[in-house]
Amino acid sequence: VTGAIYGVMVSDYYVVRGRQLSLTDLYPDKPGEGAFGYWHGHNWRAAMATLAGIALPLPAWFANLLGTEALPAFFIICGNASWFVACAFAALVYLAACWTSPPLTSMATPKTACGSSLSTASTTASCRGSNQEGNSNSSDSEC
Repeated sequence: VTGAIYGVMVSDYYVVRGRQLSLTDLYPDKPGEGAFGYWHGHNWRAAMATLAGIALPLPAWFANLLGTEALPAFFIICGNASWFVACAFAALVYLAACWTSPPLTSMATPKTACGSSLSTASTTASCRGSNQEGNSNSSDSEC
């Protein structure tokens, strides 16, 4: 199960969101708003992909639990590499679901220096540089 959850989380962050998170979307003023305000609080794409990722190794898990050995070789391989199979298949299903029904995108405008969005090392360094120059009245002084 953890492999499927990992596949969904990684594909969402790196592919769907493009490694961009907005704190105003993560922590909105009102519940249900922002890019992470899903249907009744649940991301149906992630739930569907997680269940699909579990489905491939599931027959091998049940066969092992019940002590039966009569399984096709495909399911035995899926059971032996269950974490990796669940991770890859869940990621593919999640990406396909996001392609057919895209999630909400962030309405927040990212700041170039420190602020509500996650900043990179270069923007943090430029922010520190402006503070060292004595620009105490600039918006970058909050870093």
